[in-house]
Amino acid sequence: MARGSITLSMIYLLCTNFNKFLIEKDVEVAVKENKLTDEVHFTTASPFNSLLWFVVIRSGNGFYTGYHSVLDKDGKMELHFKPRNDSLLQFVKNQDEVTDLIRFSDGYYTVEKWNDTIVFNVLRFGQVVGWYDPEEKFAFHYFLDRPGANDLVTQRGRFERWNRETIRSFIYKIKGN
Repeated sequence: MARGSITLSMIYLLCTNFNKFLIEKDVEVAVKENKLTDEVHFTTASPFNSLLWFVVIRSGNGFYTGYHSVLDKDGKMELHFKPRNDSLLQFVKNQDEVTDLIRFSDGYYTVEKWNDTIVFNVLRFGQVVGWYDPEEKFAFHYFLDRPGANDLVTQRGRFERWNRETIRSFIYKIKGN
């Protein structure tokens, strides 16, 4: 029983590493095809599988993000630009907090203004249902000028918008459509 579990785990890890290799190759092609200045990028598997990957490419003053399946038939990667908006950080009173968040995000962040609140998004955790709506919120966001709203900092709403339609879309995207 233990050997079978270890063998199954090893097979899953090998498949995941192979899938990551395929996605990395597709990222290289997307960078060239879209004429991006790929300063750095990262890829991470989406929830519950290793077939659909979240891709973030830093280029210029922002990031290109997208979800891409290893089963995509045409290999085209649909990317959406998110401006970094660093200029909004100058209005934050607690600059030590900003420094800590930038370090935590490993440089993969955007800043937005939601009504009267400045929001720091950490891109490393993906979007809530980004494969369904590329403009969806990021799963990890931090309210910079409302410290009381961050008492328990977690991935906010990771499964908040999951419903029959978004799950169907998730499975469709995994299949490479």
